[in-house]
Amino acid sequence: MSSTPDPGFVLFGDVHLATLSVVLAVAVAVARLARRPGAVWLPGAIALLLIVQELVKLWFFIAVYDRPWSQSLPLDLCRINELLCAYMLTRRSHHPGDLRVLHGAFSKA
Repeated sequence: MSSTPDPGFVLFGDVHLATLSVVLAVAVAVARLARRPGAVWLPGAIALLLIVQELVKLWFFIAVYDRPWSQSLPLDLCRINELLCAYMLTRRSHHPGDLRVLHGAFSKA
């Protein structure tokens, strides 16, 4: 039996720093790709990834965590916001952005 105490949650531990570095690397890569002249496919790809991520998350909650459909299927405001972002990216319309701003204002209240 080890005598070292459990450190609990470490804010900037190795796992968090690795995750932050991956997120930073992806953000820099996407920004560089977006500046290229032939990157008209990028918004559609990001929208597709957002939708796939939502479907995988729904499957994960049901299959891995054994949540029933009644707890997994109702969309919360964050999921709706992600789907609105995907819609905005595919339609190149910023009108749904008004709803995203209202979501941000009222979800913090």
